[in-house]
Amino acid sequence: MISTRAEKGDGIWVTLRVCRNRHNIAELYVCARVMPRHAAVACLCLITLACAFHSLAAAGSIEPRLEQPASAAALMQSGSEITFQTVSKGSRSGVRDSRQMVLRGQAEWHALWAQHVSTDALPAPPPPIDFARGLVVAVFLGDKPTGGYDVTISRAQRGHDSVVIYFRERVPAPGALVTQSLTQPFHVVQINTDVNSMVTFRRDS
Repeated sequence: MISTRAEKGDGIWVTLRVCRNRHNIAELYVCARVMPRHAAVACLCLITLACAFHSLAAAGSIEPRLEQPASAAALMQSGSEITFQTVSKGSRSGVRDSRQMVLRGQAEWHALWAQHVSTDALPAPPPPIDFARGLVVAVFLGDKPTGGYDVTISRAQRGHDSVVIYFRERVPAPGALVTQSLTQPFHVVQINTDVNSMVTFRRDS
């Protein structure tokens, strides 16, 4: 859009405004004061500039000035590391199958712990967990034929719509001297996040 308006003095103000479309606006304002005898030339130059700008905007080379910014909360949350504390880690457990678990309350935590220590001669009481501050996640590898196996929860990260728990497994090297008996590697941690968070597990590279 090109418009003109008269001002006091010897010149005319010529203004250019370009809109990409009515839904997605990219605007360019050019305001120039020209002498009356040069108004036609100025308008022609501005029209040429408008066409060039519109082509760039349509091709995506120019971002819309009024584009909505990304949510501040999303920028802060997505991809951020979450702190956690180890509750228990080792190679002996009464959990004999492979599991990846999320525990959100005392009842299920006590039930898991009771199974976990069920093979101990003197079972230890469950470590206290404050579920108002976070939740518990656990990775159990189940029965392994020898020692030398291990699992470690390496990091926790807030993803786009869930908390991602990364873990690493280790296997004994060929010919390594290891315990020749069954082991059950495990790692249990408390994650400092909302107890209702969705949780997924991934192997860490």
